[in-house]
Amino acid sequence: IPGNHAPVINAFAPNQTAGLAPLKVQFRLNATDADQDALVYTLVFGDGTANKTGNLPSDNVTHVYQGVGNFTPRFIVHVRPSIQWTHSLVYESCHSSLGPNS
Repeated sequence: IPGNHAPVINAFAPNQTAGLAPLKVQFRLNATDADQDALVYTLVFGDGTANKTGNLPSDNVTHVYQGVGNFTPRFIVHVRPSIQWTHSLVYESCHSSLGPNS
């Protein structure tokens, strides 16, 4: 769209990026738009659970990663349904277990 600026993603920050499952993570989300367009987001957790949507400029979202593995959450900022910008970060949840004492 001529004259329209892309939103700026200022924060997509988890409070932790590794640990034992189940791992509770709080994401700090922030985006702004020079054109003052109303922004909404979709947060895709990357673990097969339901996406989270909400309003910006900022939000805090808590999610529990139940399984073991590597997850790549995506923060998608929408100005209107046909225009979106994406920022991703790699998130890893680890699990370790100990066997019985011998």
